[in-house]
Amino acid sequence: MRATRRAFLKTSALAGAGLVIQLEMLKTATGQAAGVFEPSAYVRITADNTVRLWITRSEMGQGVRTTLAMMLNEELEADWAQIQYEQAMPGGRFKGIRLRTSGSGSTVGTYAALRKAGATAREMLIAAAAEKWNVEPSACRAEQGTVIHIPSGQKYSYGELSEAAARQKVPWNPALKNPEDFRVIGKGRKRSDGAAIVTGQAIFGLDVQVPRILYSVMARCPYLGGKVASFDPSKALAVSGVRHVVPINSGIHAGVAVVADCTWAAIQGREALHVEWDPGPNADFDSDRFVKQWKTRSPSPRMDISFEVMVTRPRRSSQQRKS
Repeated sequence: MRATRRAFLKTSALAGAGLVIQLEMLKTATGQAAGVFEPSAYVRITADNTVRLWITRSEMGQGVRTTLAMMLNEELEADWAQIQYEQAMPGGRFKGIRLRTSGSGSTVGTYAALRKAGATAREMLIAAAAEKWNVEPSACRAEQGTVIHIPSGQKYSYGELSEAAARQKVPWNPALKNPEDFRVIGKGRKRSDGAAIVTGQAIFGLDVQVPRILYSVMARCPYLGGKVASFDPSKALAVSGVRHVVPINSGIHAGVAVVADCTWAAIQGREALHVEWDPGPNADFDSDRFVKQWKTRSPSPRMDISFEVMVTRPRRSSQQRKS
């Protein structure tokens, strides 16, 4: 079954996972430059045979730029050597797409969407090649950044197909691989950004320097669910370099941010800041009491959860036990 690109954008859902593909995740063909194939917000294939993948999670030591690329490429079947990655930035093509990294959810939170995005691009590339050869798509397969006509062995690179692929209809429900056939997911692979990180070439947030940049630190409410009752910014503003003192009422913890010319000034400003807190509903919370109540209410010893720090002794060998 085939559908128009617009219909796909409005109604597409991933069966079994309950994951609705957001409208902003997929782009229409309108306005695409010649030789540019952008079937989704995640991927762009250009006539020079470059496959660019946008990484929608932050690198925090977990190798996400490699992991997310692997998940998409499992279905896309691009040549790993031709893939370039770029960090996704808020707004623009990613408006409405979650970009934050939290809760160890980078992989599980993008797994279904990235695989479907890769499969969508693959089927459109195959359809473009089949159209050029005037054959059925079933007579073609994608492999290592090319589409191959199985009977004749003829090939087109993804770059050669980019413009024609951009004109194809979006498949209604692209076929996903059986996990038993995975060739990328679950296999060892060197990190895409490993060399840049260990040689100091990678750029991190702390490396960014722009004119008149300011730094901030935050005094956070010590009570979960609490908020700022009042604060006196005068002593903080008296610290050299402090520019602003601003209440923060959004997020998990409310608080007051001190903004300054440098981190040290911001920290000193926070130390000088006086805040009166409204504890909210958890004013009487006590950790020790909570643990005791949890253990008492546990329906069985097997469900008892201990919050104590456990020290694991090294296991002795059989020879050591005998001695």
